[in-house]
Amino acid sequence: MSIARCTLLVLMVLSGAKSAFAAAELRSAQPEIVCHNEIVFLDIWQALNTISHMEYSGAKARIIVHGKAWRKSTAELRKKIALAAYCRIRVEYGGGTVDVMTSVTGPSRGTVTDGYWHDSLTD
Repeated sequence: MSIARCTLLVLMVLSGAKSAFAAAELRSAQPEIVCHNEIVFLDIWQALNTISHMEYSGAKARIIVHGKAWRKSTAELRKKIALAAYCRIRVEYGGGTVDVMTSVTGPSRGTVTDGYWHDSLTD
């Protein structure tokens, strides 16, 4: 599948297009290709010590963040980080959840559920 085709399918699905074909095609694509920009974005914020690490398990993921850096970041940046982590789940499973936490057992700092972000610092 070409990168142009993947990009078109991602835009269709993420923009809310109700195309079963587009959703099925997207899930058949490789997350490393479809989510390339999101992966680079997450790597940058991990290098800048905002993200500690990420754990994926099926249609669920946890992002462990550094609390002070997470609180200092803007609401828009927090949303972009969480939705970038969600890309892989969206491609592989069509939906799921991403929990953002400051430790594995700590409280949630935000959640993406089926593409919708809830920021516990602002909501």
